[in-house]
Amino acid sequence: MLGLFKRLPDKVLVSMSGGTPVTIAGRTLDPMVQFIAAQGAKNPPMSSLTPNEARQGMDEAFSITQNSLHGLASIEDRLIPGPRGDIAVRVYTPKDGTGPYPILQYMHQGGCVIGGLDSCHGFCTMLADVAACIVVSVEYRLAPEHPFPAAAEDAVAAYMWLRKHGDDWGGNVERMVVAGDSAGGGLSSVITHTLKREGLPQPLCQVLIYPWVDAAMDTQSYTDFGEAYPLDKAAMEWFGSHYLTSPEDVSDTRVSPLRETDFTELAPALVYTAGFDPLHDEGEAYAEKLREAGVDVSYRSFDSLCHAFTALGGAVPAAHTALVDIAEDIRAKLH
Repeated sequence: MLGLFKRLPDKVLVSMSGGTPVTIAGRTLDPMVQFIAAQGAKNPPMSSLTPNEARQGMDEAFSITQNSLHGLASIEDRLIPGPRGDIAVRVYTPKDGTGPYPILQYMHQGGCVIGGLDSCHGFCTMLADVAACIVVSVEYRLAPEHPFPAAAEDAVAAYMWLRKHGDDWGGNVERMVVAGDSAGGGLSSVITHTLKREGLPQPLCQVLIYPWVDAAMDTQSYTDFGEAYPLDKAAMEWFGSHYLTSPEDVSDTRVSPLRETDFTELAPALVYTAGFDPLHDEGEAYAEKLREAGVDVSYRSFDSLCHAFTALGGAVPAAHTALVDIAEDIRAKLH
């Protein structure tokens, strides 16, 4: 059904979803995103759902909107040891080129409450194919069953294990990348700061896609896009209510890595934000802090797109283009 709507002219999509283009803070929303947002507005807000209801809704929606799968040599579900039991991972091996391949550890979105291996499956196949690397998608523990700091602990533990054992899977452990979107982007940054504190080598690159790096929710983009689709301020408050255990957690740098005091000597970074996203400004601020500390940073805002566009590649042509651009940027860093 979405394939049919993708072929409609922009004017028709806009007329079917409010009648006028949505322009906020000088940015105009992509017409297909506007159409999807209009349909999504008919559903109950995430903040009214239980975690299990929200997880089911995310799985159903993303199964429709993700980009089509890229052909790979193999996709395997495996288990690796974690701090509180095994961690499920999905390993994507490219079919082109010869190993050992660079290894990209991917952490999915979902506010550390929802999401999993399936919610980023389409994008991970694209990353493995286009960037010619082994992608290891990590199913870190979720709140409220496993509140802070469980997700951060699992993200770091997965990296440490892959650094020691990734060569067993045909990977090159000297050429590792940490990547993720939203909460997963924040977890990627937590890995780099943890490695620095422990005096361990940085990954080759960190890829932060509309990262959640400050839980204060006090930026201008929270004002401008506090009612955006699919992520609004109420949803962010809902995530925090399930993931965080006390008000003091907001200032913990494993929740809010933007509050770290030292950004020097961190891994080179590719940072991407979405224009219609309450998290836009904190992602931009994180890129600027890295740049000020002398870190090699490439920053780009996809101004017409919304939060979670990594899961919209099959529904929104502009999102698909953005994902290809990101994958090609990663390939340029790796090869």
